[in-house]
Parts: sequence; C-alpha cells; structure tokens
Amino acid sequence: MGSSKAERNLARVLHAHGFRRNYPVSITKDSKPINIDIFHFAKHVWIESDGRWHFMQLKDGHEFAAAQAKDAAIEQEAIKRNILLIRVNNDKFNIDEQLAFIFMHMNEWDGKAGKVVKLY
Repeated sequence: MGSSKAERNLARVLHAHGFRRNYPVSITKDSKPINIDIFHFAKHVWIESDGRWHFMQLKDGHEFAAAQAKDAAIEQEAIKRNILLIRVNNDKFNIDEQLAFIFMHMNEWDGKAGKVVKLY
C-alpha cells in the first residue's frame, strides 16, 4: 500500500528531527521486507502512520486480515529488536496531536526494552 498524504506530512515535519521514510525490515530470511513508514536509526524509533485501512474492512479487495497480520508482525519485530514503535491514527488525530504523542513517548522511553505505544 502506498503512503497517505497524512503520512507524508508527518514524515516531512519529523525529517527536521532526523527521521526518514520507508525503512525495509526483513522479519524472516525468506520473507519479503516490510516497510516501516518513518524511522530514526540513532534513537531506535519506528513510527507507523495508520489510516482507516488498518482499522476496518473498507471495500472488496481490501486485504484487511493481511494488514492486521502485517501490523502484528511489525509490533513483534520492534519488541524483538528493542525498538520504540509508535503507532498513530492519522485519520482520528491531527498532526499536532500526533507530534505531541510521538515526542512525549520518545522522551519517556528508557530504551531498555522494545515497546509499542498507540495513539488510537
């Protein structure tokens, strides 16, 4: 699935803080890499900007179960790799609310264990 306008706007703002877009992560040796929406290598932070297709079946042909499985795989991999994974609902919360949530959790995270936090 391509990126949404909301995801691109969030990435643009976070770029000034050292974040980049589309980090491919291989979950297993044989699997196709999964792209992380926004990431920061030095801070060990991944951000997933989730729109409606992550929360409900939208139309015929939308592989909702596959999207949920991918989201779960990303969460498990973040914990395994000692990453702070921040998921934000870009449909429900505006960019200022998303940024406040992101920076709050980055500041609070001690970096000792992988963690998943959600602004849903």
